[in-house]
Amino acid sequence: RPSRTMDDVSLAVRSVLSRVHGRVEVESIRPQTSVIDDLGLDSVRFVDLAVMLEDALGIDEFPLQDWYDAEAAQCDSRFTVQSLVEACLRCVGDGGGTDVGEPRR
Repeated sequence: RPSRTMDDVSLAVRSVLSRVHGRVEVESIRPQTSVIDDLGLDSVRFVDLAVMLEDALGIDEFPLQDWYDAEAAQCDSRFTVQSLVEACLRCVGDGGGTDVGEPRR
């Protein structure tokens, strides 16, 4: 699998979010955009998001629950596109594993 840059992964994540949402353009999705508060993703769309990210990035299994739990523990800036991009980068960087790393402080 070819290595992915932050820009590659960011574009892939934003493209997937645009498709999952259905009514938002890729260009309007920013790093600080909240996938819950700004894009209104619910639990069903989160599952779609995980599957589509796996397909788009060649990830064996995106650790959706781990990412969600780590984000829920944050005091602010929760569920941002940037944190989703970082989680995807970790998955792509370790060959598709499931460790999303330690929660941000």
